[in-house]
Amino acid sequence: METIPPRYPHTMADYANRDAGKNGYPSPSGFSVITVSPESESMPGCKYQCAVNGRLEFEQLLSDLATRFVNLPAARIDGEIENILRTLSEFFQVDRGTIFQLSPPHTLDPIHTYASEGVDPVAGVDAGKQYPWCWQNLLGGKIIVIASLESLPVEASIDRENMKRIGVRTFVGIPVRIKGDFRYVFTLTGLRRSRNWDPSRISRIQLVGQLLGNALHRKETEIDLMHLSTEIHQFRNELSHRERVGTIGALTTAIAHEINQPLAAILSNAQAALRIMAKDPPDLVEVRQILEDIVSDDKRASDVIYNIRSLLKKKEIQNDRFDLNGLVSKVTRMVGTEAILRKITLVEALAPDLPTVSGDRIQIQQVIMNLLINAMDAVRGVGDGAPVITIGTRMEDGWIDIHVRDTGPGITETSQNTLFKPFYSTKKDGLGIGLTICRSIIEAHGGILSAQNQPGGGARFSFRLPAAVS
Repeated sequence: METIPPRYPHTMADYANRDAGKNGYPSPSGFSVITVSPESESMPGCKYQCAVNGRLEFEQLLSDLATRFVNLPAARIDGEIENILRTLSEFFQVDRGTIFQLSPPHTLDPIHTYASEGVDPVAGVDAGKQYPWCWQNLLGGKIIVIASLESLPVEASIDRENMKRIGVRTFVGIPVRIKGDFRYVFTLTGLRRSRNWDPSRISRIQLVGQLLGNALHRKETEIDLMHLSTEIHQFRNELSHRERVGTIGALTTAIAHEINQPLAAILSNAQAALRIMAKDPPDLVEVRQILEDIVSDDKRASDVIYNIRSLLKKKEIQNDRFDLNGLVSKVTRMVGTEAILRKITLVEALAPDLPTVSGDRIQIQQVIMNLLINAMDAVRGVGDGAPVITIGTRMEDGWIDIHVRDTGPGITETSQNTLFKPFYSTKKDGLGIGLTICRSIIEAHGGILSAQNQPGGGARFSFRLPAAVS
């Protein structure tokens, strides 16, 4: 066994050291190489010159390989690794180039491989059983270089027999560690001819193995981040849905009243129509008017149910253009009965001729409803006069501002800095996620949600959305 100090081309070292700083890998340093080969003779002059030319060609090849991974998107890493395995295999005239991934306890699964024409792709191996000598040395961080199976030591007899069985003539195995953990093995395997390996090239091949391992780790990290982003998105949608369900629960009495009113009117009108039809002759004009009232009341009840179903329904975020004033009026009608039951005056102050906005209608509806319900909770039991809540809109510098003002006690100094933080609530039974969800919804739409006290008393919650581009 000999220790070979690494010597690598400038661009290759730069790339490896750049990844070391970025991803926490150790910079390439001395590594142990176990070389198994027969004694070699000194080179004649012509062979020496050919070897020098080959080294120069290899140095250029490594520089080219290193530059391929600079700013390479994760989606293209797999394809580029396949190209590199092919290039190296052809350069060294070996039949396979493979990257194995470690599957504990000692199985190696091929995740990228190149096989020359007429050679079968490599399969997964139980390295601990089939190649115990190689496995133990790889675990110890040693590079295995086999130029001749006959030169393997006695303790590698199992490895020799299994390599002979599949026709291995020459082999290089390089362990690749990621953040100190043994993750991959990079191999070059010759089946048709033996060959001696230049120790200076082994140091470069080790660097290629680390380069490929770093690239695979970067791809895995980016994929994990994408999955995490998707999970966060799904979790936020789930929280948003639960908040909507909770809001509907708070309006149960008002919703029951909203539905009972048109249903009672339908029943009353139907009974009146029966009485009129019992007359001789019946007044058909009056019956027609009654039937029109029944149709109108039925639509009214259907609208209430439709609005509730829209809020309760789970669905993906949709990006539509819609009229914000119309949405505000719709929400005001939905909470209007609740305001009457609480003896709260609800005032609309909507600016005319507002441009449309783009976004998810249901989510913006949820924000408006949440702010109105919070305002109604804030004014409960405050003062002697009837509490007033004003919801208004206005256009300012390409933004549409929606505000909800109340005549309650305002925002306490303690709540000023924690109002939008998760799980903070001023309500006894509040979860503290309503305003957090509202802010995330508005920010996802490119807007801003804020809160402040009014000079004359009470709180003002407002959010701004960009007007839709024509």
